[in-house]
Amino acid sequence: MIAPVNVRLRGAERLDGDVYLGNTLMALAYAFGNGLDGDVRIEAETAEGVQMMRGLVLGVGGCTRSAPPGPDEGSLYQEGDECYRQHEAARVFLDPRPWGERG
Repeated sequence: MIAPVNVRLRGAERLDGDVYLGNTLMALAYAFGNGLDGDVRIEAETAEGVQMMRGLVLGVGGCTRSAPPGPDEGSLYQEGDECYRQHEAARVFLDPRPWGERG
């Protein structure tokens, strides 16, 4: 059984503001599998959650690692984020620092 994963997701056209997702791995798998509508930024509560989201991004999402956006290219990107591209209109910014472990 998979332990609950708490994730915060921002961006993509279908999302209305910031979304807090608690234990919704299946919903995320569908979103990535169907193709994102735009850029998203993902934060996870734990290191295990970060690893799980990275696996989802690279596996189901079919994303590839990319360079960080330029200063005028990505309002969701924050310094230190891992950057991935799913397709021409969709990038994923993954915060590698779990929010539950920040001081």
